[in-house]
Amino acid sequence: KVFNTPYFDFILYTNLLESPLTIFSDDCWGGLVYHYLYLPINSPTVNLWFNKSDFLKFVSDYRFYLNCELKCERETDIFRCQIALGSLGEGDKKITMMLNHHACFADAAADWNKRKDRVNKNNIFVKMSNETGDPDLARRFEQIPLEKKAIFTPTSFPQCSSAIFMPRYIQRCLNDAMKSGVSTFAAYVRSINEISKSVDLLKLLNGMPDFRRDS
Repeated sequence: KVFNTPYFDFILYTNLLESPLTIFSDDCWGGLVYHYLYLPINSPTVNLWFNKSDFLKFVSDYRFYLNCELKCERETDIFRCQIALGSLGEGDKKITMMLNHHACFADAAADWNKRKDRVNKNNIFVKMSNETGDPDLARRFEQIPLEKKAIFTPTSFPQCSSAIFMPRYIQRCLNDAMKSGVSTFAAYVRSINEISKSVDLLKLLNGMPDFRRDS
């Protein structure tokens, strides 16, 4: 099935297998990409999400946070539709994660600890969504000390090499609102079939500069 990926390139795909890819994502995007491309999950940041500030802290100093113990901030309460919350670090370095795909904190912690040991520090890709087109968020993301990264945005930021403007989303909002199954920008970016119309996913994950398909 993966051979049907738009613009599939066998060499680029095997690159991601021979040097296993770790995707750090602010939401479920990373997990969706792993499943879409049938890649092994080599990241703990699947099945959870961060707020923007905490995610930037995490990816800017991920080695520190991967060495921290995941602590329970709040347990799941199904009767209140309350998801579990976990935290890493202390004081000014403390960050919180929403563990929205797990039945309880213990299950989330078990998956986190298992998957963090798979992180390939030699092949990391970082993804974030900038739903509001915040220029400060784009600037801060650009400063992350990792080479392969992308911040999806509904606003063009030509000064930020890692910013990916998504004009098809604007078109959908203007013309196809009643037909669209995804109403928010972050949800649109999580639709891998949709963003594959704008980017060559394999080139993007391999860090190639010519991944854009939209002009």
